[in-house]
Amino acid sequence: MSVRGIRKDIQQALSNDGRVDAGELDRIALRARDGGKVDAAERAELSGLQGNGAVDGARLAEHLEALSADAFVPGAVRGKVAQVEGRYAQVATDVPGLTARVGLFDSVLALEGKAVADGRLQVLLEGRTVTVPVRKGEGAAAALEKVRAQLPAGVAGRVFSGTVDAQVPSRFEGAVARRSDAAAHLALYRPQSLSLRPGEQPLRVVVTGYGPFPGVDKNPSGELAKQLAKAGLQGAKVEYRVLPVTHADVDAFVAEMRGNPPDLVISLGVSSEAQVEPRGQNWKASYPDANGNSVTEGKIAEQGGEDLPTGLPQDWMGAALRRSFGASATVNAKTEAPDTSAYLCNYLNYRLLESFPRGGGTMAGFVHVTRETTAEELSVLAGAAVAARLEQRRAEPEPLG
Repeated sequence: MSVRGIRKDIQQALSNDGRVDAGELDRIALRARDGGKVDAAERAELSGLQGNGAVDGARLAEHLEALSADAFVPGAVRGKVAQVEGRYAQVATDVPGLTARVGLFDSVLALEGKAVADGRLQVLLEGRTVTVPVRKGEGAAAALEKVRAQLPAGVAGRVFSGTVDAQVPSRFEGAVARRSDAAAHLALYRPQSLSLRPGEQPLRVVVTGYGPFPGVDKNPSGELAKQLAKAGLQGAKVEYRVLPVTHADVDAFVAEMRGNPPDLVISLGVSSEAQVEPRGQNWKASYPDANGNSVTEGKIAEQGGEDLPTGLPQDWMGAALRRSFGASATVNAKTEAPDTSAYLCNYLNYRLLESFPRGGGTMAGFVHVTRETTAEELSVLAGAAVAARLEQRRAEPEPLG
């Protein structure tokens, strides 16, 4: 598509009611992306629309990011297009029982259902056709794992649970798929676009927030975790969880992490002061959890240490905050005074640090946020932790063959 074509489409959209609605903007960006990317002139023309009040600036910014030649991985599933809804096309595949959902801008291929007969799934990636056999009874995750194993050079991917829209936090599940899942999506990316060295795999990062509890009907930590997963991090693939404020749910989450350790866990909670917690304390107070269950005051772990130091790189995080926000930063990354509430935040922090000691293969820790903490601050903090963990991983000895 040419610059003239973009201008023509915009003028036609504006002539309807003086605004370019989301659907029209999606269609214009899709046409501009001929060949999988936009050239410099087309990008400049689209970027110039960001100050136009008639255009959804946030949605346009998403398109411009996705249209980066380094980030976008063009892909398609062979089959009949049933409909285009927003940023996704629904496709009936050649495998009976499997329906595809293809991200027009998000480098996402999703499947739903189970094969009711043997078939062949064909995916077009960067001009190359990847064909995988799908046997009767196999579900979406199993089929996508086969596709992932045959990705072209320079392209990588991870299979997540759910045929979800990564741009809509309320629909983003973020959990790594199990082979038995009947709904899954393959998130494609180019390692070099994530500031990774040749051959490096992105870090697996898990971010958690809490749901409501007595006195806090809307917990900002859960929403910030969702926003971070939506925005992503350079060098990483981000998952998130919103945990109910109960010991049982915290214990189940920590057990899940121990069973499938990520590279980095950053857990969030709400408090009156925003800070990177310097340590977890082996103590819980007497209080009711979100379900009204009473908790007995005492040690978290009878044989555990009194204080466990955070695994998060406070120095890296503090330096990153100063560079980006200066004195306006709301999060204190240099504090030596830990949370003393002895509530579920400290309990989760201690259990994580007990499971993943400082200096190990999983970097873990806790950050308190307030209602004033912004998604931008959290992104800078998490980005610094990713950078530190990447440097740590690069210094680790290569595993024996």
